Order: sequence, then C-alpha cells, then structure tokens
Amino acid sequence: RVRPTFAVASTPGLGMVQIVEHHDDDGDAATRPVESCSPPQLVAAEEHKARGNACFARGEWEDAARHYTLALEAAPASAPEERKPAEDTIVERVRRRDRAVYLSNRAACRVKLGSHRQAEEDCTAAIAEDDTFVKAYLRRSAAREKLDDLEGALADAERAAELEPGSHTQASASAERLRPLVEAKREEMRAEMMAKLKSLGNSILGNFGLSTDNFKAEKDDATGSYNIQFVQNPSTK
Repeated sequence: RVRPTFAVASTPGLGMVQIVEHHDDDGDAATRPVESCSPPQLVAAEEHKARGNACFARGEWEDAARHYTLALEAAPASAPEERKPAEDTIVERVRRRDRAVYLSNRAACRVKLGSHRQAEEDCTAAIAEDDTFVKAYLRRSAAREKLDDLEGALADAERAAELEPGSHTQASASAERLRPLVEAKREEMRAEMMAKLKSLGNSILGNFGLSTDNFKAEKDDATGSYNIQFVQNPSTK
C-alpha cells in the first residue's frame, strides 16, 4: 500500500488553507480534503512560495531565494502554544513538510548561485523538519559534491535512493555516478597517507642505515592481510 502524502492547497483571495491527502493505490492519483483552516501566515507563505517558483523558472535565483526566505518567515516555525498538536497529526506533518520544501527550494537557488555551504545548511535544516523529503537529500548531495565532500554526497544520494525505490530514479543515478568518484578519492587518500608514512619511516630508519625499501609488503588475497618481509639489498631486487 502506498503511504499517503499531505499538502497545503490555498484559495487565493479567500484566506483559506485546505489540507489535502494524496494517495495512489491503483495507479490513479486521488485527492480528498482532510482539514481546513485559515491562518493568514500559511496563506502568505504559500503565496511567497508560488512567487519563488515563478522566479526560479525564469532563472532569477536571488529573487526566488528571497521569496522562499519570506515564506519561511511567514510559516510558523512551531505549533502555537494554545494548540500543540501531537507530532504525528496531519496538520503538524504538513507544517513541517512545508518548511522543508521552502528550505529545500532556497537551497536549490543557492546551489545555482554557487553558495554551496549555505545550500548544504538549508538542506540539513529541511531534513530536520522532514527526514523523508527526497529532494532535500538530493540537493544536499549536489552541494556537498561541489564542496568536495564526496563521501557525504554519496551518503545523501544513497539515502534518497532508499526513500525513492527504483533503478531509474534520479537518486539511483546520482549514487551510481558518485560511487566510482568516492572510490577514486579513497585511493588517492590512501596513496597520500602511505607516502607520508614512508617519509616518516625513512626519517627514523635512516638512523640505522635502513629505509622503508628494506621492507616489502605482500598482500594475502585470501585474508586481505599483509605480510612484511625484510630485504637486505633492495636495489639488487
């Protein structure tokens, strides 16, 4: 059974917000009203989101980011004290998902503007609001790749792929592309570490007329361990 999702549908000019449930059990999308409310901050937030989306479509990244910021400022960061819903209520889930969307959308703008650290921070905040929001993981993955954090980028892509099953999804494609890059980076780091260890070893062994060349490491393919052998005259080998 497909897990239903919830979204806010605003009615322009009427100041009404309707919580709607989307589900797709038999291949046909369906929508049914769940709850209606009329907090003006939700209406304002959705209006700024719509304006931000329009700016983003035109390539106006800074203006789009500004509208998503205004949406975040308009949207309640937490439930009102007089009406504290439980974490699993529909209204609370919608509130948190909305904030995750605004944050993730602003992150997309910041990626376009080259502000990758800020984009990463926005995505992290979005995931804190809703840790099932695939776009937040994908956008943080993109930001972390630009920041040369390939391990983090791959972890986010793989998490997105878990949330978005299928072999032909954007998340799966990103993970497949990143895996060889991460492995190459690991090999580079291992080579750099070995070079530093060799330099350190030579500085110590030199006091005894030896060098790391006097020691040969052979890998045991069966166990993955290494055997160290002493070589008296490495230059003649």
